Amino acid sequence: MKGAGAWLAVLALAWVGCLLPQDERMLPELERARNLAPRIIGVQPQLYGFTIPLGEGCSPQTWSRLEFRAFVSDPNDDFIRDRWFVDPDQNYSTAMWQGRRIPGPAGSGMTTVEAQPNIIAMTELSKPGDHRLELFVSDGEFTQGIQTLPESVTLLDGGRTDDFKYTDSVMWVVKSDPQVCCIPDGGCN
Repeated sequence: MKGAGAWLAVLALAWVGCLLPQDERMLPELERARNLAPRIIGVQPQLYGFTIPLGEGCSPQTWSRLEFRAFVSDPNDDFIRDRWFVDPDQNYSTAMWQGRRIPGPAGSGMTTVEAQPNIIAMTELSKPGDHRLELFVSDGEFTQGIQTLPESVTLLDGGRTDDFKYTDSVMWVVKSDPQVCCIPDGGCN
């Protein structure tokens, strides 16, 4: 009786297995992941209260040692582009500068962007007063000012869609002060 029960169980399992559809089609490929925005996760120096010395002993050589940089994270590990503006107008149509990119470890999604060493000497930052230094980073190409264009991508079904590109920004508020010297005991406050 035990042998007959075992055979009955095997036949029952075989019969149930035949009733389940045996689909051999492959699962469709997944669509390409959408673009994610880059983020500025840190800056150097601090954003507020930074003073650019313009007093005795100050020159483009001493200013070039003052570094403005931002640490950028991008989940897609896209190439990061940057634009730097000094006291920009509302449309960001004023002069701008490309910075320098220092890539992080491959696949880390981390990049450091720096302002050009001569940004102080070549801009309004070399004139006394309060100034705004603004940085925009993007994972897409800039067009006018701070605008970016979407990238057209082909979908698996042959259709096309726009994969939007994103920007992030940070602003330093700096004071360019002729009373602050670059030489210790240079007679400036």
